[in-house]
Amino acid sequence: MCIFVINGPFAVGKSTVARLLHREFPLALMIAVDDIRRLYNRFKEFQRDSLLLAEELSRAMARVAASNGRVAIVEGVKAFEKQLEPWNQLGMELGVPVHHVLLWSSKDTVLKRAAARGIAPGSMLSLDLVCWAWDNLDNLRQNRSDIIEFSTEALPPEEIVRALRDRVATTSR
Repeated sequence: MCIFVINGPFAVGKSTVARLLHREFPLALMIAVDDIRRLYNRFKEFQRDSLLLAEELSRAMARVAASNGRVAIVEGVKAFEKQLEPWNQLGMELGVPVHHVLLWSSKDTVLKRAAARGIAPGSMLSLDLVCWAWDNLDNLRQNRSDIIEFSTEALPPEEIVRALRDRVATTSR
């Protein structure tokens, strides 16, 4: 049916929106890239490789769902154009639309939310990483015309999901 790629900075609400969107479609597959990454042993030690493997496995899972007429919802930070293009290629191969959804908040809001989650020394998530991802995503959102952007400061998750559900209903007619 389609693939949703739910993107955005850390602590912006990607998991919440993905979880609510998942409930809207029968037999939809929700794919949390970070959860898949954690399936690889020593993923922290091999950060880049574990991310690449998790992305590849996520696409394979989405392929199975979309090939069987189901919605795939992929949630994770994708801060570079090269992380989005394989999703577009998959959509073209399967003949299904790929909706690149960017959830957005100000850098200050994202930093406050990330800090509230408890960024621990030695963890993979640091304030530097949060800033780095926000800056790269800001560049991405300014340079891509196919991104569907929602402000999580202006809209509650339920309204974002409603707009996405309506978009699918409109594009599938």
